[in-house]
Amino acid sequence: MEETALYMEFATVDGKKRSIKVYDPKEDLTGEQIKAVMDWIIENNIFDIPFVASKGAKIITRVVEKVEI
Repeated sequence: MEETALYMEFATVDGKKRSIKVYDPKEDLTGEQIKAVMDWIIENNIFDIPFVASKGAKIITRVVEKVEI
């Protein structure tokens, strides 16, 4: 089984890096769409962690094999 996740990386007020992971993103997402969502998250301050800048994004697909025990 394959799993795909979008990782959005942000800088915080205290200089740390935080990520938000979204499973099963749309296959045809563009960088512009991802950046727009990240900007919206920053502008609307929807989390308790105050994000100040977007640092990057990546989509990772991995193969997961369950083993019967």
